[in-house]
Amino acid sequence: MKKGLLISPNTETCPTIFPIGLGYIRAGLLKNGFEVGILDFAHLPLQEEVLLSYLCEHNPEYIGISIRNLDNCCYMHPRSFIEPVKELVGWIKAWNPTVPVILGGSGFSLLPEVWLRITKADYGIHGDGIESFPRLLNCIQNKKEPDNVPGVIYAKNSSWIRCDAEQIERLNKLPFPSRDGFLHFLKDNQNVRHNIQTKRGCSFKCSYCAYPILEGKKLRLRSPSNVVDEICELLERYHINEFDFVDNVFNNPSEHAVEICHELISRKVKVSWGCFLNPISCTENFLRILMKAGCKHVEFGIDSGSSKILR
Repeated sequence: MKKGLLISPNTETCPTIFPIGLGYIRAGLLKNGFEVGILDFAHLPLQEEVLLSYLCEHNPEYIGISIRNLDNCCYMHPRSFIEPVKELVGWIKAWNPTVPVILGGSGFSLLPEVWLRITKADYGIHGDGIESFPRLLNCIQNKKEPDNVPGVIYAKNSSWIRCDAEQIERLNKLPFPSRDGFLHFLKDNQNVRHNIQTKRGCSFKCSYCAYPILEGKKLRLRSPSNVVDEICELLERYHINEFDFVDNVFNNPSEHAVEICHELISRKVKVSWGCFLNPISCTENFLRILMKAGCKHVEFGIDSGSSKILR
């Protein structure tokens, strides 16, 4: 079981965003000797004939589907993503009912049993999957029970087997997300929005936010040099000089953000980027350092003007 397929069913294109989670999974699979193709439906019509064309030509032995969100996050025109993924799994099973289908991603990790029950997929991985995905495939190939693989969830004898998710501590040891096989440039000189993650975890306690559930409450930081090494790969290998830092809060801690900026400045890396900031620790000096390092836009998490609501 060495040849597989990873699918991003996200069809949202305002803007078109690189599926960084799928990139990490692909990098982990390649590192462990697996072959893996890509279908990114942000660039293709989500249609049965498109999927079947790939399946019949490449005959993958396993298929992973990354679910980024539960819905389109639009309160005026809400649209659930469960039905399209259910349909996608149905097409796969109609083509070959024995091929294992594995779900993952942040949207999946919030309601894993619900996704598996509705879509009829075989397995899921909640939380980090970069190391768990290859281990799960090895278990399937060797006909072993995957009940000790971190984050794996599946149904057995009308009950759920759910392994605790693993929070990877040594982020510098992870491979950079694989961006090969994805489209990076669109028509009319528009680019895919690329992304860099400098940390995982969130130490805040916002009752409405899912990040502590998805990544844990403990902050785990990549070194500034490791982060900038990935940025340099974006420039040199893919000719991409615009991206976003997609940490839940780039300036938490602010010292880490400043160190990354100093690394960019000292290495004379010419890029343009944006990030999400907590306004509390945004001093004028801090913002000037960001600008010098290439920051062109920021988004502030101003959740309410009411102290009562914020409490």
